[in-house]
Amino acid sequence: MNKFIFVLFTIILGVKFTYDGDVLVLNDGNVNAAIKQYDFILLEFYAQWCGHCKEFAPQYQALAQRVKEIKINLQVAKLDAGGNEKQAQNRYKVTSFPTIMMLIKGFPVPYLGDRSFNSLIDFIGVTMNERTKHISTIDDVYKFIGKNDVCVIYFAQEEHDPELKVFNNVARMFPNIAFAYTELAVARKFYDTEPKQVILLRNFDEKRKEYTGKLNEQELGEFVQFFGTQSVEDLDYRNYQTAIKSGPSLVLLWDQSSERAYQEIKLIAPYIKSRITVVSVNQYNRLFNQAVQDFALEIVNYPTLIYVSSGQTFQFQDSITQVNVMRFIYQANEGLLKKKTRSQLEPKRQGAMYQLVGTSFIPYIENSTEPVLVQFCDKFEDDRCLKYEYEDMALKLQGAKLTYIELSQNEVEGVSETQLPVFKLYRPGLASNPIALEGEASPDNILKFLKKWANIKIKGEDL
Repeated sequence: MNKFIFVLFTIILGVKFTYDGDVLVLNDGNVNAAIKQYDFILLEFYAQWCGHCKEFAPQYQALAQRVKEIKINLQVAKLDAGGNEKQAQNRYKVTSFPTIMMLIKGFPVPYLGDRSFNSLIDFIGVTMNERTKHISTIDDVYKFIGKNDVCVIYFAQEEHDPELKVFNNVARMFPNIAFAYTELAVARKFYDTEPKQVILLRNFDEKRKEYTGKLNEQELGEFVQFFGTQSVEDLDYRNYQTAIKSGPSLVLLWDQSSERAYQEIKLIAPYIKSRITVVSVNQYNRLFNQAVQDFALEIVNYPTLIYVSSGQTFQFQDSITQVNVMRFIYQANEGLLKKKTRSQLEPKRQGAMYQLVGTSFIPYIENSTEPVLVQFCDKFEDDRCLKYEYEDMALKLQGAKLTYIELSQNEVEGVSETQLPVFKLYRPGLASNPIALEGEASPDNILKFLKKWANIKIKGEDL
């Protein structure tokens, strides 16, 4: 099917927008103009080389077509962040593709579901439907506050206050926080508020926070985001990607014997939570073992404190005090500390197709007396590691070694492959200048490649 790509000129802002089918195509140069023009944007960050993005593209086009058909106030858009477009990617802390979020007046609401059509439709409904509760009696005000751990209340001057539109938009940004408004004078008097004032009530830390800024989506959204969550978050599926993989985050792994360290981190957290996610991982947390594995910690000594920034990890080596931890974060940000290599644990058992990890890659290559063919790959679908397909070849091959490494789980200095899988041959004495395999990654082509660049033999019959 042919794709129709056309250009739309927006006269109001004088900005040129391009559409791919029904999907608005954004870039660093026009994303701010789109935010000014459209209150609601469902935005996909993708990369042209990403196999998952290619697979998802028809679903996303179908979603955009459906949104257009039902005529709701929503723009379905995409932004290619796999090349040089990094401003929006960094602004919204995107670390993997595809990443989908709803922008409400530019404020991001992350999508955490699967990439199915129905799940995305449900997400659109949740973020765009009216969420603000109207409270008309003082008893209902008491009940609303009593049943919610965190709630935000707007004390309107009248039932149809024009500022309610802003308040409603902010409510859509936080589906897990309860929002309500009331025009009752008795409620304003009881809670000692002025007309058109917003307060946030919570059952932790300081119980009441009053909003004193301008009533707009960005500032009120930042207020709710900052005060509506605890300074130290427990690790869960919602914050796992940011906490463990991308950052910036400060992660404490602890047990009952290290309660004092946890209390120290709680004192630090309010001062840094606006720019760093502070996360607690108690030994009984159901994601504890997964975090240990992703941090490649062979032994966990309680407490263990790790700082994650831009996908790099740094392990704290001192006693946990406010001064030491703040110095640690500063030194990590300034490049004064050695980062911890992202690596899986080295497998205890190996097959003929040898698995390398981040910590073993360089020693294995440098110490090998034979050429080493490395398959750089991922563990998913189009980018997956083809270890089973080459196991037979690895068993019969003499004079070279076949290996693989999953780059999504391991970091190798100087290696940053974007189109996977990739095969490279490292030769003794020439490891700094590997030779890349050209053409298809078939057993026959790999054998031709190895015969050309390495002195290999095959046990028994030809493959």
